[in-house]
Amino acid sequence: MPASKAQRAATAERRSKAIAMRIGGADWQTIADALDYSDRAAAHKDVTRALEANRKAEAAQVEEMRDIETQRLDRLQAAFWPKALKGDTKAAEIVRRCIMDRAKLQGTTTPEKVEHTGGLRYEIVGVDPNDLA
Repeated sequence: MPASKAQRAATAERRSKAIAMRIGGADWQTIADALDYSDRAAAHKDVTRALEANRKAEAAQVEEMRDIETQRLDRLQAAFWPKALKGDTKAAEIVRRCIMDRAKLQGTTTPEKVEHTGGLRYEIVGVDPNDLA
């Protein structure tokens, strides 16, 4: 028999408190004792499951937003594409930016290589060099 609304609400409340305690620095045994888990492993498992479910829900929302933004870029590009092909430089720039933004959004851009040029200087502040010897 599935849990009642009241049981689900109580479980959610306990999980919320357990997460808050863990964020506050409580160890698993303290959480288990305070919130009547059978042992520290049960507290850990419950909190871990809740956090994983939250991560999955957030990932799904991010993916949904990525799809919506991709569709927007597709529509925008489609609207300016004919003008760009006819030589309109402003339309061509909009199309180019749509393509670049879509590539960034979908993670298909090539990572940029960054090189450091010049020297590197280390400075130790607040230490007397004579104390180091």
